[in-house]
Amino acid sequence: MKRILREMDKEEKSVMLKVSEAYPRDAGRGTARIDTKTMRKLGVVSGDVIEIKGKNIADAVVWPGYSPDSNKSIIRIDRDIRGNTGVAIDDRVRVKKTTVKDAKRMPLATNVNLKELADKTEGFVGADIAALCKEAALHTIQRKHPKIETGKAIPPNELKKLKVTMGDFNEALTAIKEIR
Repeated sequence: MKRILREMDKEEKSVMLKVSEAYPRDAGRGTARIDTKTMRKLGVVSGDVIEIKGKNIADAVVWPGYSPDSNKSIIRIDRDIRGNTGVAIDDRVRVKKTTVKDAKRMPLATNVNLKELADKTEGFVGADIAALCKEAALHTIQRKHPKIETGKAIPPNELKKLKVTMGDFNEALTAIKEIR
């Protein structure tokens, strides 16, 4: 009985949203924008990962929607995510929070200057730093595997070779500051 109730609770925390085109500055980042009211309903915060289900399933990092999109029940995703989910603009998708295993370590390239990062992130709280690290890791993967499909696994031997560079952190900082 408890299992059934847990499953029902998971279903309650999903929403149907209409697909809209991502703004150009969000394209290619593996992100989805939804309004803050919907984010609260799903129990997600900036930088969390959501599952988007159309004909197929894909994951994306969620960021708050832009103010003109408030209360419109839309999700802004780019062409890559639409292709991976098998949907088009104006189709409806089911969205829910998904869990991802956090990395226990983040291999850094030798050019990463932690003092410089600390200076650039003054005023950030823990959630901001976590989002920055996730975004930098995503940028690293996109840089090394630009044609990888969202939700597809990278072989473990390839993952071990990846190192997050200062450039990855700078790109992530730009993305984080745009939504803060």
